[in-house]
Amino acid sequence: MNPDAVFSAMQHAVDCVHLSEHPVNKISACLFSPFEKREELSSTNIRPAQLRNEFALNERIGISSQYLHAETATLFQSHASTDGMAIAVTDPFCPNCAKNMAEAGIRSIFIDSKGLDKDFAKRRGPDFESMSLTIALKAGINVFIVNRKEQSITPVTNPPHTTRPSPSGIEFFDIDPNDTLSNILKEFLERLPEQPFTIGFTTDLKTKKRIGILAIESLPPGFTPEHYQDSLKPHEGKYRYPIDPLNKLLFALKRQGMQLDNDTLASSHTPSSRALVNAVGFGTKEILIGKDTPEHDPYARSALEALNHVLKIVQL
Repeated sequence: MNPDAVFSAMQHAVDCVHLSEHPVNKISACLFSPFEKREELSSTNIRPAQLRNEFALNERIGISSQYLHAETATLFQSHASTDGMAIAVTDPFCPNCAKNMAEAGIRSIFIDSKGLDKDFAKRRGPDFESMSLTIALKAGINVFIVNRKEQSITPVTNPPHTTRPSPSGIEFFDIDPNDTLSNILKEFLERLPEQPFTIGFTTDLKTKKRIGILAIESLPPGFTPEHYQDSLKPHEGKYRYPIDPLNKLLFALKRQGMQLDNDTLASSHTPSSRALVNAVGFGTKEILIGKDTPEHDPYARSALEALNHVLKIVQL
């Protein structure tokens, strides 16, 4: 780890945090490499332009705010693979962002020490300590606190052997030139009738051929179904451990440095409010939906209705 790179990235995050239009929680993050020279990418928690043009500042999208979290926004900026990268963030990260960063292959997260006294840490401290850090630890992600004044970097979770687990629930498949996303969605609905999933087309970076990508709802890396059912699921509140398949697909693409063909996705069920906001921020313009039932979010339909001027929705 290069301490200079860490302090530089944290300073970039701190320098742009005031640009956030969020009226209360102004948060920013910086994506960088702590080992090699790569461009630093910074972002605040932002409203995608498509939402900013359609909705009032505090209007909700289903149960979700309009804002991309800073960690998610900076990952979306990357056109190269995010695997093995690090993120510096001004505030403790929420469990949803912990899952997203694990799926994107982030290896280290650095939190500004001043963020521990800010709003999210006070309101959601237990979620950070019990869920966010647990997700990071099981995924082999190192978490540090950065004190810029003292020039110190203190480990919070520091796995002795950092692994790079491949995301479970991601599959690539061959497609023919005449295949359509609609037809493949119908086929997967028959193959996986009860399983929430999302599919899309992308391009294999080695062969340059168009291929399909399938994302199935799953637990974060390192979690077992038995442990989840027995010890974790009964205590879920605002946040849940399973990863929405739409989110999973978006961050799997970022991890590989791949792009989404035609800005179009297909989902077995109506995605959650938060996943839909993330999809808009990713640049998705069209979503095909197989079943008019939500994956898990009871507000998913209202979120979809709210976005009908932003996303083209095709219901099978």
